[in-house]
Amino acid sequence: MVRDEQGREMHKSSGNMIEFNEAAEKMGSDVVRWLYAMQNPAQNINFGFGPADDVRRRFVLPLWNVYAFFVTYANLDRFTPAGPGRLETPAVLDRWVRALLARLITTVRASLDDFDVPGAARAIERFVEDLSLWYVRRGRRRYWKSELDADKQAAYQTLYDVLATLVRLLAPFVPFLAETMYQNLVRAVSPGAPESVHLCEMPVADPAADDPALIEATERTRELVSLGRSARNAAKIRVRQPLEAAIVIDRSGMIERFPELAEHMRDELNVKALRFAASHRTLGRLEVRPRFDLLGPKFGGRITAIVDALRVRGEALVDETPAREPFRLRLEGGEEVVLERAEVDVRIHWRAGLVGAGDGGVWVVLETTLTDDLVREGMARELIHQIQQLRKEAGFQIADRITLYYEGDSALAEVLLKHRDYVLREVLGREARAGLPPAGAVIHRKALRLDGREIMVGIAQIT
Repeated sequence: MVRDEQGREMHKSSGNMIEFNEAAEKMGSDVVRWLYAMQNPAQNINFGFGPADDVRRRFVLPLWNVYAFFVTYANLDRFTPAGPGRLETPAVLDRWVRALLARLITTVRASLDDFDVPGAARAIERFVEDLSLWYVRRGRRRYWKSELDADKQAAYQTLYDVLATLVRLLAPFVPFLAETMYQNLVRAVSPGAPESVHLCEMPVADPAADDPALIEATERTRELVSLGRSARNAAKIRVRQPLEAAIVIDRSGMIERFPELAEHMRDELNVKALRFAASHRTLGRLEVRPRFDLLGPKFGGRITAIVDALRVRGEALVDETPAREPFRLRLEGGEEVVLERAEVDVRIHWRAGLVGAGDGGVWVVLETTLTDDLVREGMARELIHQIQQLRKEAGFQIADRITLYYEGDSALAEVLLKHRDYVLREVLGREARAGLPPAGAVIHRKALRLDGREIMVGIAQIT
């Protein structure tokens, strides 16, 4: 049954009923359809503007942003999609997303054959999330390059193939959005294609594209990146501040087999080097404590034997147990007990200058000592971020080149001078000039503040 956002029955007298025309006009028909598609038909659906906004934020906007990203840069570079026999690419990102797409096609077709619409919708939503938060995020610099080299061409072709295939999967779920994307992506460049996405065949998975090892290694890489971010948060070090190194402890060795994934991880964590270690033992001291509040009621009189066994074997137990699996602890008399992870408090006391996060033999440890050079580079990154915001406020287009002027705090001016080439590359600047702009120049100015210092920055569009 359809209920309101709070799960109450809808009645006109209660003022919580929403007419379909109102829902379609204010929420959007495709948003309403996706809301229903994701719902288990055996359960009530809580319907309203709040859930619709959640669908828009969680699925529609990320999908549209990926599409808009591709269209914007493809138009700038006058990219023309290749026909049959498309470009082969060695890039790990491209191979990974094609492998995911092949699995998605298989999942969606099987789910729809079984009348499992929510299962198909959930798979599509997960894919869009992966496409947005990893493929486009990690590959965006490939599209920013000025030259249309083979790698950039492969990036465009891969994203085009993915989107052109995805719209056919989306057609039964969000027909209007899929049609809009199809007309611009496919019909605009291939007039001989079917007139509508709804006249197209459902995609068929390419079994040669599947790559289980790469999919698993990429998933592990993203987990390790998440651990590294947790370590940064624990150390209270902002993401834009570069660090000397991250040390990865992972017995699986997955990302070591894919150097390109290791480079993506290094860049995501903003560290100069990525190192691998076999154990945490040289980096800190592991402490394993039983949660008496949970273990006492569960094991009663055996708690003393468990405490003794953890004291002797706790460190080895943590090392040997795969992440997310429960601990299997053998007591002195030979009995084996199973301890859930929530029942044991595992922490590492890291050496000075180190902060880490992890569990179950998988850890990411950051070297947190900041040299003067690292601090200055972090300041440069913060200034780049603020200059990018100034570009947006000035209404500049993404391809507009600028001249950068600056005047003010000597330390910040020194940072801009030292990292001049890097700053200009990131903000699409042609040159950086100390001092005020010439009289009559059309310029957008703003005082940038960083760590108690202030520098006046101006940007002028190069025509």
